[in-house]
Amino acid sequence: LNGVPLINNNNNNGNNNNIGNTKLNIPQINNPFATTAAWQNANYDPTRTPRRNNNNNNNNNNNNNINSNNNINNSNPISTTVRKKNFAPKKPKLKSEDIDREAEEEESNSNPNDKPLDKLFLDVQKTIVALEEQAIKKKMYQELCLYIVFVILFITVLFMSRPVQQAYFTRAAIETVFVTQDFPPQATQIEKTFEKVHNMIEMWQWFEGPFLDGISDSSWYNGQPYASYDLNYVQFYNRFLGGIRLRQLRVVRDWCRQSENEFNGLCPECDPQYSPFSNDITAFGPPYNFDKFYYNTSKELGGSSAWGYTSVFYPSSGYYVDLELGSDYEAILADLKQTRWIDKQTRVVFISIQTFNPSNENYACIAQLRFEFDPSGNILPVTNIKTIRLLFYENTHDIFRAFLEGAFVALVIYYIYFITIQIILAYQMNGIFSFFNDFWNILEVINIAAFALSIGLYVGFLLRSDRNNIDFATVTVINLDSIAEHYTWIYDLSALNTFLTFLKFFKFLRVNPKLSFLWRTLQRAAVDLVAFTGFFMITFLAFVLMGHIIFGPDLYRFSTIVLSVTTCFQIMMGDFSYDGLVAANKYLAPIFFVLFIFMIIFVLINSFSAIIIDAYQMQAQEILAEPNISDAFRGALRRWLS
Repeated sequence: LNGVPLINNNNNNGNNNNIGNTKLNIPQINNPFATTAAWQNANYDPTRTPRRNNNNNNNNNNNNNINSNNNINNSNPISTTVRKKNFAPKKPKLKSEDIDREAEEEESNSNPNDKPLDKLFLDVQKTIVALEEQAIKKKMYQELCLYIVFVILFITVLFMSRPVQQAYFTRAAIETVFVTQDFPPQATQIEKTFEKVHNMIEMWQWFEGPFLDGISDSSWYNGQPYASYDLNYVQFYNRFLGGIRLRQLRVVRDWCRQSENEFNGLCPECDPQYSPFSNDITAFGPPYNFDKFYYNTSKELGGSSAWGYTSVFYPSSGYYVDLELGSDYEAILADLKQTRWIDKQTRVVFISIQTFNPSNENYACIAQLRFEFDPSGNILPVTNIKTIRLLFYENTHDIFRAFLEGAFVALVIYYIYFITIQIILAYQMNGIFSFFNDFWNILEVINIAAFALSIGLYVGFLLRSDRNNIDFATVTVINLDSIAEHYTWIYDLSALNTFLTFLKFFKFLRVNPKLSFLWRTLQRAAVDLVAFTGFFMITFLAFVLMGHIIFGPDLYRFSTIVLSVTTCFQIMMGDFSYDGLVAANKYLAPIFFVLFIFMIIFVLINSFSAIIIDAYQMQAQEILAEPNISDAFRGALRRWLS
């Protein structure tokens, strides 16, 4: 205000002729020690702006006050009397609602003829906050539009590179021939399939029935033989990709732990459960040993290892027999049966079948069927069929997909660059941990890292030499297990990315409270849900162990801890058989059932519902005054286009 002249609108009084030319020597307001006693004597408030004088008496007083100000400024430039109002602490950053309320209070308490600087500051701050909020919303909507394009590209590329329905049909064709086909032919009234094999007799019936018929099909339905180029097909369209391999793992026969006297020598030897310590590597069979009776290491055979049905780890080594395409399959199987290639020491038999379908998106089917032998005498059949694409860029459709893949990779690189800049800025300002304090930043880093990893796996898959050098006309056994695992990793990771990608939409929905209602409800209930989860896990685990101990020996659905967990979840959803529980243990089944229903259903499930409903009601009260969703979208669209 230093040097600002007063403005006079009244020319009736001659004493005011020189007021317009008089300048006030008022110190700067931002210097708290530059106040003078003249401000108190003249009743002058330095926080108020000069105002027009519309009263003659006020004009006369202004002349006297100006003269006294000049004299006092020259004699006493610094005064120890400081107005308390000038030393208010710095106000925190206010929201627009707080600024409006404070402005209304200031307006009601102030003189209508005065315009305080505090109100001016509030108006300016309110404008700044409103502009910041508008800029943030505009930026969020722009990022949302770009992110929608990114998601559309990702989903399009994912489904174009792997048509899921065609993959299912390819798997179903192989499964129909070797897994779900009934046997034996002479007893079709008894339903037997691969998955219902439980002893060695039924296993050999399957080998001589559906398996042999599936690999040696050589004539049409009217009895006419196939042409040479129609041989070695499954279901007319899936050609065998190399031969078929049978492989087994065996255990070392050991002395029983009990002494011979306990059984009077009836059980001198035992065949233990398979483990790395009980794995047999010695030759067996008749004196004229062939290769099928010799042990081969994992390096010699290749292939992949597998986890067994009972959590047993099976390596890729063992004893094997290859069935080359065009060989006498029936004679080879008859010889294996005659020489007892499978006996009491056998613990698992693998059957590896590989087919290729050029008519159906170049899909290859890698089927691994196995029979696991339990020391109890039971056989557990397991099916593992994977469908993969071996050829990717063969036609115009694939070239268009390659263009979309390039655009998708470019957007991933952009997001990597954008996140890297954000991390660097956060590190320079407040440290790197300030960036990871936000949940959405952590989610975005994980999502982009998973995208980068999946792209790297995909490029590595395309550059694999064993994939690019496959001999589709070979009749010998080729190993595609590692290629199938590599392909599965790519799309398993992509499936996880799909969930994270759509979860990120909640970040953009925060712009409008009504759109982010569900997420904000979960945030409000987060503390109570954490406590509830701990209590639920303790109670649920108690019932899991209780069911496993009581019903495990009698019911398959409780035979393992994992199966017991899934069964308890099914009981919680109402999918269970009470009669089966009673048949297993008629005394403890009612106690288990009543306690489970009371604790899990009546108490815990209802408690969970109460927590969510309470948070829902509290959140609903906060958004009643929010603008309509359609209005928010229209306003955001206008701002973005402008």
